[in-house]
Amino acid sequence: PLRIWPMEPGAYTSISLNDEAADRPASSIQRPASLAMPRTTAPPAAVAAEFVEEADEVGEEADEVVDDEQPASRRRRFEQLDEVDDSRLELRDRYHLVYLSMVLAGVGFLLPYNSFVNAVDFYQQRFDSHLIVFDISMTYITVMLGSVLLTNALVNRVHLRWRITFGYMIAIVVLFLTTFFDIILNIFPPEWSYRLTLISAGVVSLGCTIQQSSFYGYASLLPRRYTQAVMLGESCAGFIVSLNRIVTKSAVASAAPSTALFFILSSCLLLLCLLTFTLAVKSQFVRQFIRPTRQQQSEIPQRPRVAEDRERMLPGLENPAYQPEMMDLGYLDVGEAVLSPPPPNRADADLLDNGDSTVAAASATRTPRHLGVEAGLQTRLNIAHKVWLYMAAIALCYLVSLSLFPGIESEIPSCRLRDWMPVLLMAVFNGSDLVGKLLAAFPIAWRGGPLLACSIFRVCLVPLFMSCASPRQRPHISSESWACFVTALLGATNGYFGSLPMINAPKTVQSSHREIAGNLMTLSYSVGLTAGSGLSYWLDDLLGPIPAKLQPWQYACGDYNVSHVIGR
Repeated sequence: PLRIWPMEPGAYTSISLNDEAADRPASSIQRPASLAMPRTTAPPAAVAAEFVEEADEVGEEADEVVDDEQPASRRRRFEQLDEVDDSRLELRDRYHLVYLSMVLAGVGFLLPYNSFVNAVDFYQQRFDSHLIVFDISMTYITVMLGSVLLTNALVNRVHLRWRITFGYMIAIVVLFLTTFFDIILNIFPPEWSYRLTLISAGVVSLGCTIQQSSFYGYASLLPRRYTQAVMLGESCAGFIVSLNRIVTKSAVASAAPSTALFFILSSCLLLLCLLTFTLAVKSQFVRQFIRPTRQQQSEIPQRPRVAEDRERMLPGLENPAYQPEMMDLGYLDVGEAVLSPPPPNRADADLLDNGDSTVAAASATRTPRHLGVEAGLQTRLNIAHKVWLYMAAIALCYLVSLSLFPGIESEIPSCRLRDWMPVLLMAVFNGSDLVGKLLAAFPIAWRGGPLLACSIFRVCLVPLFMSCASPRQRPHISSESWACFVTALLGATNGYFGSLPMINAPKTVQSSHREIAGNLMTLSYSVGLTAGSGLSYWLDDLLGPIPAKLQPWQYACGDYNVSHVIGR
């Protein structure tokens, strides 16, 4: 592919088209006259247009070569550039405090949602006439889709640090207000409390989605292992919240006080995440990446830029995986490909100074908007044709998972464990999901066809789960161990087969198209989430209704004494 290397001010731009040319110094490469750029000022518009036109012709020919077919010598050179040589940095993350802050960041923007869902025992008692767990999940996912589009608008207008701080503060405030007024004081009527709970879940979704995409933009400034730290935190978030719920429920017998303690601990963990982020972003280690001096720019090794398509990107969904393989930008670049289309005036200019590492000619001309939209659509159709198997695999994977978790899973009764059953099942799911995601990190090549076949095979989990909850009064399978086994199977396959399509799909296209492939995968991921949440309501209708003021385990076990129900 066409690769444009960052150069010092006044230097020529070198075009690397083959191994031979890449191995020679820039001064020895023969360039067409139209590609030669003077050392003084930026070229005039005519020269810039000619440069872009000829670069496009060369890029179209080079795009026919897929990354996997490139010579091994070139791949080795890029692998060597993946990690920054700490010995050449002025400061280091000696105690791994910045790394820890990035792990906590991944935990932080998924912790509020998991806190609402893992309080399933409390909410099922309080709102026994509603499908509260189903509604929380659907509300969160619906608001999340709209928040992604809002993020693309805010990224040009609101400072990155303020976007992240806003996400933290809104989650902390919502959890605190929910704990104090709704759980401890219980000042609202049941119907008002139900609506406020869903509103709280939606507001948290708004803040956390903006925070999540902004955090990946912040992480892209640092070496790759810090982006991986954020993904590690995301994987651990659900399991950490499940452990928190088990500990608080074991320590306090009464449902309301234990839930209040649960939310208080979640709020404290969010405060810790905010504190570590504030300290990390002000540290000298981070500052040497986000505000580098010219001397530091020359000392920190930079990965070669990938020549991006010049058509204006269509607003798209963010990539929840943010795999490092798709981040082909320099360490000193915030990476507009991750956050949004490149804006004319960057709002984060005070956070980042790219100096002269970009090609002035590439920004000298603009493709007309309507032509850019048409070219963007055609590009996406071509890429979708290459990765459609991966798109179908991830959509079907999350459709199955969200149709069963957390809704149907919370409806599985146990006469022995009673209201502990949904809490333990969610802990099993989150733990096995973490294991599946860790296993997906091993370099095993999966093609789209086998991945889609495995996602189709996961549909068999639906009748297995339904047999644990249907019929309501006497399920076909009433064994707690069987329910835990099926839940572990659902979680492990969700973590594994939900991650592999995101990892492997971008590798099937050229480097310059990986960000678009990631957006298409994210679109499929979001469709699967939304469709799965909607399908869960239909599956619950198949289970049949439950009499008012009864929980699933009470109806299944014949325990009709509801005097202990909260709020009654």
